[in-house]
Amino acid sequence: MAKRNFKTSAYLNYFNDLAMLAMLDSSGQLADYDELVIVDGPYRYNNLMLSGSRAPYLDETPFGRGFLKNHAARIQYRKGEWADEREKRIAAYELCSHEIIVSHDSDEIYAWNEAEFSRFVAGAAGVAYFECQNLCLDGYVFSPEKLAERPLFPRKAFAFKKSRIGPAQHLDYLWLVGVNQQAADPQQNHAAVLADGYHFTQMRDREGQTQKYVFYTALDASRHERPFVKRVAGELGEKLQSGVLNAEEAAEIFLLGLEGFAGLPPAGAGQRLYPRKLLPALEVTLNRTAVARRRFDFRRGYTLLSGYPLIAFLPPDAPPLRCRSLSGPVDFELSETPVYLGEEIPAFSAPLRQRNSSELLLPPWHCAAAVNTPYLGRLLRLCLRVRSEPDKPLPMLRLQLEALS
Repeated sequence: MAKRNFKTSAYLNYFNDLAMLAMLDSSGQLADYDELVIVDGPYRYNNLMLSGSRAPYLDETPFGRGFLKNHAARIQYRKGEWADEREKRIAAYELCSHEIIVSHDSDEIYAWNEAEFSRFVAGAAGVAYFECQNLCLDGYVFSPEKLAERPLFPRKAFAFKKSRIGPAQHLDYLWLVGVNQQAADPQQNHAAVLADGYHFTQMRDREGQTQKYVFYTALDASRHERPFVKRVAGELGEKLQSGVLNAEEAAEIFLLGLEGFAGLPPAGAGQRLYPRKLLPALEVTLNRTAVARRRFDFRRGYTLLSGYPLIAFLPPDAPPLRCRSLSGPVDFELSETPVYLGEEIPAFSAPLRQRNSSELLLPPWHCAAAVNTPYLGRLLRLCLRVRSEPDKPLPMLRLQLEALS
């Protein structure tokens, strides 16, 4: 990327999200910022769901110490317990030294339009946006049902001019939950988006999903806004604290989704899936994230879009799988690629196709014995396809995975 002729500060609102921060750092997304501001630590209401010792701060982890050392020349790091998200984000904004400030969440990656970024810097607007694709289920986009006839990707504010938008005012433009916000001034908006973006909101590993579950249930319980979630938060909070429910089980509950609650959109929750807009510059990071997460359940159902792949990582000891369509006969399409430690992920194989069938058997992978580097597993792309009507949302198909003994 060409060197920018203006300086930017990026702030990260961070706490206990190591896998996402590692993904962000390894993707090179932070390289073009002149200053990094990291505000670290929990909100006080997180204690509603946590007991015993708190999660570690960034500088208390091996990765975090290395990260802070590697970026020491341009980083400001503050940690502590914060009253709420409002206090924490205002503090981060105030710490930024440069006129242009980017609120870069650790689970987002951008494909920048550098020419448009320069036009924003030179223009009169105080706020700019990126086109945000909310990813779940290994690379799907989810949207409210009301967008079903025009699945547009929403715009998310993330770039600000410090001289035009104050620390408290910038909150009014962000996507926030549990923060009192005022009506944003549309006159401050830059007309064109500065970037395309992937929001890895539900593409975390099990620990990350559990932390996200804890955060949102604690937030809802503290605000008393949704009685259902308050009850669920209380019940699961007691189980987590008593040891009846372990972190993996809590993550599985979150991954499956609960009616009326954050998580994978369950049937009837008023949301549907859409294919993402492919951004070649970001697809490599998406595949790396699928590998790094090491999460794939062999005993559950998935919702897939017709003609659109499920991306999954299978470890070496993965059993043979039966992929069974619960939506009647479909056309199956399967591509695979091996993953080796420290090497780039190779291109996917030519697809194996099986037409008008209700199931596909997925045998174990036999990697070449001559390979010297450690074999981590394989990445697969599994696609189901049925005939669909033009100009209509793609059908959502149900897939059941079964491990064969």
